[in-house]
Amino acid sequence: MLNLYNLPNNNNVIKNGQDPVDSANKKADFTQYVDPNNELSHKNIKWGVWFAKSRVLLYRLLIAFLILLVVIFWGISLYKWGIYLWDWPVQKQIYAQIAQSENYNNINKKIQALPLQISGIQIYSSGVKKQDIIAEVYNPNKNFIIYFSYYFTAGGNKTELQNTFILPLQSRPVPVLGVNDTVSLSSPRFVMENVSWKRVDPHKIFNVDSFQKEHLNFTVASSGFVQAYAADKEKANAHVISFKLKNNSPYDYKAAMYYAGLYQGGSFVGVIPMYLDTFKSLETKDIDLRSFQSNLSVDQVKIFPVINIYDKEVYLELKK
Repeated sequence: MLNLYNLPNNNNVIKNGQDPVDSANKKADFTQYVDPNNELSHKNIKWGVWFAKSRVLLYRLLIAFLILLVVIFWGISLYKWGIYLWDWPVQKQIYAQIAQSENYNNINKKIQALPLQISGIQIYSSGVKKQDIIAEVYNPNKNFIIYFSYYFTAGGNKTELQNTFILPLQSRPVPVLGVNDTVSLSSPRFVMENVSWKRVDPHKIFNVDSFQKEHLNFTVASSGFVQAYAADKEKANAHVISFKLKNNSPYDYKAAMYYAGLYQGGSFVGVIPMYLDTFKSLETKDIDLRSFQSNLSVDQVKIFPVINIYDKEVYLELKK
């Protein structure tokens, strides 16, 4: 007879000595899972289970982060708008200033090159039926070399066109020599053409004045003057001007021109050009010049070098 009270219960069967209740409460161990198709590892299963459990929390965190960003951006915007509205009168003044046109001519005057200054024009007899016309020119610019062509004109007559340059802050005579005195040039005007300016690069030369004093350091010593007199007015008076010229600069120059300015009692009385093929550093040259200017008397000589020291071609090449 079937005993209904002692029916075997497969759910209560103890296998391998394990308690059925403990077996049911024990968590599944995915680390022991082996995918026969090698498509799903136990790590993927673990992360998938974690994401499924945490997706609500992640969603809430995302919403909270977005709300925080909105609050920050709105806060900054409201703060900026508050400052703008508070300073509205100041903003109106700024807009009014911006709307005004700027006078750039006033700004350009501070940075553009200034014109040359002509302090005087003199005419000297330089021989039989010849005359020298000399303008004293000054470049007031600290950083500009001025290149130009020039001539003298009066009464419809004019001299030949010549070219020269003036270094920054340089003052020197600019002459036209040996003009035929039969051409009427009384009270001449100094006319410049083809004027151009070249700025000295401040990145290469910081102090232009100091740079030029170092390069153009020439001194005159032992100057002498012998006056000649010719009773025959048709013959020239060959006055002798002699002096020693020393190059105190540390630079060697080649094919340079100089003007010897002649002075009597501090007054300028004439100029004589001279050319030196080479003039080395610390070299002293004996200069012997002739002047055919009538009634000339000289007690001082000044040298005005016509050397563009910003051009590399004026220097002698160093011997290797």
